[in-house]
Amino acid sequence: DMQNDLVKLPSTHATPLPTPIPVGGAACPESDSCHFVFDVDDGSTNNVNWYEARDLAQAIEPPGVCNIQCPAGKILKKYLVSINSPEEQVCLVNLLNNAGLAFDPLRAWTGGHQPTTNEPEAAGGFEWDSGEAFYNSCGTTDTCANDGAYLADMIYHNFQNGEPNNNDGGTEHFLEMVSDQVGVDGAYGWNDRAETDSNPPGNQVFIVEYKCVDDPDTTGDPHFTTWSGEKYDYHGQCDLELMSDPQFDNGNGLMINIRTEIVRSWSYIKAAAIKLGDDVLEVEGSLDPKEQRHWINGEFNGDLKTLGGYRVKYTTRGRRRRYIINLDNDLRIVIGAYKDWVSVDFYNPTQEDFGNTVGLFGDFHSGKKLGRDGKTVFKDVYEFGQEWQVQADAPMLFHEVSGPQAPFDKCIVPENPHAEDGGLEETAQLRGRRLAEKKVTRKQAEEACSDPEIKPGKFNECVADILATDDLDFAEAYMNDDWAIGAF
Repeated sequence: DMQNDLVKLPSTHATPLPTPIPVGGAACPESDSCHFVFDVDDGSTNNVNWYEARDLAQAIEPPGVCNIQCPAGKILKKYLVSINSPEEQVCLVNLLNNAGLAFDPLRAWTGGHQPTTNEPEAAGGFEWDSGEAFYNSCGTTDTCANDGAYLADMIYHNFQNGEPNNNDGGTEHFLEMVSDQVGVDGAYGWNDRAETDSNPPGNQVFIVEYKCVDDPDTTGDPHFTTWSGEKYDYHGQCDLELMSDPQFDNGNGLMINIRTEIVRSWSYIKAAAIKLGDDVLEVEGSLDPKEQRHWINGEFNGDLKTLGGYRVKYTTRGRRRRYIINLDNDLRIVIGAYKDWVSVDFYNPTQEDFGNTVGLFGDFHSGKKLGRDGKTVFKDVYEFGQEWQVQADAPMLFHEVSGPQAPFDKCIVPENPHAEDGGLEETAQLRGRRLAEKKVTRKQAEEACSDPEIKPGKFNECVADILATDDLDFAEAYMNDDWAIGAF
């Protein structure tokens, strides 16, 4: 089995990992008392990675020795390292050189691997455990013809000359960095290696990457943020399975579905329903800011104090309405409504609680957009959305049946999503009519979405929704929920 609780790692080395302490703002400092932790800023002020090199034979400290505290609205992800630039490679070389690991040569596992063993080319089919792309187009929109083409299409690599070669009986499917080898980009050349090749036993380390990414959510027209922080839009109209885990809360189960509706060339979330244990809460938006619209176990605006044994609080501010489900001291699910649009946000989700969930947020560990079989990785968001249409044998969480329903109807997809707001296929005639009809300019939208109250990382979604609705007020939908989260 190639997975443990945190990262993919050759099975003989599947060891739980502690979480390190960040070491400050300097890029790649020489050492740290907590397992040689290093950081590098990838260009975003809110996006810093940490790296940790560990000897496979090293004892594990008791829980709580090391800790990374992500800022509000972020979740900590950890996986075997992905290497996407020369700068990141240099940082890892510094890490390994200063790690005090007395191996010669020093060989370090990374998160690169070939999940299938029948790749026709030695350089084909590589993936990163993080879910980040390994190639520009090979294996996604195209299949490359030979090893040279695969190597040329890699976003970044430091393979030695002649590597990867899939030797050792065709079993070399894992990517390592080797201290006495020089790659095409310098020190610690890359090599593909077999899972069981120890050569000699005990001389391997692995590098773990830690990253604070945006909490998963879905909002707007609609925008989705996966467990890995990836953002995508899906404009189909149907009932969709946002998240589910029948074993959640010791088998009580969790399911969250959303219902979307098309408006012109885009869609929005009209309603959301969450099933916790035996209870179901459904929330709809309303153009009347004072109107509360929910169903609790089918009763319209019924008394709402708990859901599946967890406390629930309804609160409002301006035109924002929030249903806060308190799962733990800091763990909350927030179903929001702004005008007739509905959103679903998660605050401080943990692997312990959500590590086995499936749905439109993707795989918790890798962030990959996995299908129902748990194996198929979807690249096309419309195929992915169709995959997670609520199935006919699933419980109906909404108080009434509406819109396309499986198995007879597939999700309805606009022919050209967002054409009215600058879609790729927008004609000159349509663009001229759109600009004549619009009242809000992009500059005005960007100014409204630059308000300091807007949630971090939500600027682009905010601008897109204002332009889609031609309504500057929609910036309010993206303002932070600190006032609501503190309601308990």
